[in-house]
Amino acid sequence: MERNITRHRTLHWFRKGLRLHDNRPLLEAIRSSEAVYCVFCLDLEWMRANERIGNNRIRFLLESLKDLDDSLRKIGTRLFVLKGNARAAIKTFCREYEITQMTYMRDAEVFYRQLEAEILEEVNRREIVTRSFHGHTLYDPQEVIDANDGQVPLSLDEFYSVVGNMDVPAPPAPTITGEMYKSCAVTIEDNHQAIYGVPTLASLGLECPRSLTRWPGGETVALERMRFKLERKNLFEFDQGPSTSKAGDHEYEIPGTTEPWFETQPETTGLSPYINLGSMSPRTFWHGAQGAPEKMRTTVQGQMIYREFFYTVAYTVNNFTKIEGNRICRDIKWSDPKNERVAEWIEKFKEGMTGYPWIDAAVRQMKSEGWITHISRFSLASFLTVGQMWCSWEIGQQLFEEFLLDADYALNAGNFLWVTGSAFSNQVPLRAMDPVKIARKWDTDGSFIRRYCPELKNLPTQYIYCPWKAPNDVQQQARTIIGVDYPEPMLNAATTRIQNLNKIKALNQQLRPDSDSDRDSL
Repeated sequence: MERNITRHRTLHWFRKGLRLHDNRPLLEAIRSSEAVYCVFCLDLEWMRANERIGNNRIRFLLESLKDLDDSLRKIGTRLFVLKGNARAAIKTFCREYEITQMTYMRDAEVFYRQLEAEILEEVNRREIVTRSFHGHTLYDPQEVIDANDGQVPLSLDEFYSVVGNMDVPAPPAPTITGEMYKSCAVTIEDNHQAIYGVPTLASLGLECPRSLTRWPGGETVALERMRFKLERKNLFEFDQGPSTSKAGDHEYEIPGTTEPWFETQPETTGLSPYINLGSMSPRTFWHGAQGAPEKMRTTVQGQMIYREFFYTVAYTVNNFTKIEGNRICRDIKWSDPKNERVAEWIEKFKEGMTGYPWIDAAVRQMKSEGWITHISRFSLASFLTVGQMWCSWEIGQQLFEEFLLDADYALNAGNFLWVTGSAFSNQVPLRAMDPVKIARKWDTDGSFIRRYCPELKNLPTQYIYCPWKAPNDVQQQARTIIGVDYPEPMLNAATTRIQNLNKIKALNQQLRPDSDSDRDSL
């Protein structure tokens, strides 16, 4: 006798995981349903209450949703964008469409899990079946903790030891196709766009700093860029890549040989914004890198393990993005932000007007484009905290969170905790970065600084890293007067570097009096 198998009317709740490849919860929804509605809740008020999110990030999200909607069209359906309070919107949608099951990809971030609990409370009242799967990380954070006898691994070595005894990351799930979806297709009304369409920035009353971006959102671009990287077997930022490419209805720039400063940039995938939003599956990238040359594979998978480590820690640590109430954060007495001089430094740092071109160029690139390399991130984090300004890492964390497209909850705060020695080490590392030396190393001809600090573009390269040293006649010839066209240094980086190194050594003696804290600084 044939078993009576329930065929559900399913709401698939997109949050992150904005993709059709490697989307197990959506795949399970299709397999178990007679109708599947693909839903995203756009609640900007809730988003802004839980994290700083600038217009560039909202633009990236909307483009990712538009790309997802286009992909869903190709398989015979559309994305239903519900606007406003997620709990109320899902409640109404479930009632109107007679939903019997909800599927979704679990998120490790605390505030998303809180929202998830609220939504589950609502749907459970209606006796709606819920099914969830992990997919935003390689490993389920709870499974890592369970494998470590219920303890959160608080060092990278400990994390490696734990996952080394676990199964390798699962292979990605099959990509959703029209053939798969046709058995659970739903009717799309003529007024769908007006009611459930993806809004534009303009319709939300927002403006974006750039109309042509290096980082268009969406799964289509993410997969294209991943293939480009893996086929060329080169992690340098789109080295030798085309100057433009096509995705959806718009063209976008790809940094290539027309910008020489990229030739000396550190190895990077450029995929972090897509992995953060879930347009790119971490499992797809992990397994895709398996066939890459050993150096490339090791770099890619090593960076992804760092991500897994921070996600696992953030999963159980409350107030992970803050100092107060963060149980793993070391109590370091940072400069008082209410101090007049310190407050002035902070504002100049946020505006990219410190007088140190490498620092200012990185801040300006981040605010205009939403992305900077990990070398630039380290430089800004160090300059703000242990290197020169001795200001709280929370200031940088909030700035990064607002402007970076890949402002990942766990990675952003985790990296600041690591750079400042606030967590993950027995002592505060002596990582006092020199903003002039690091600029000479990574921007060998000054192209990066000239691009983002155009007021300095006419200065000879020998002065581009420290323009205050340019003689008056050189400044006049370059039509760049320091103190007028570009600010004088707001502090003496060499002096503050020495002062802060002494603070770190004193702090380390308190933390471990018998230790040798006279290591060479970076």
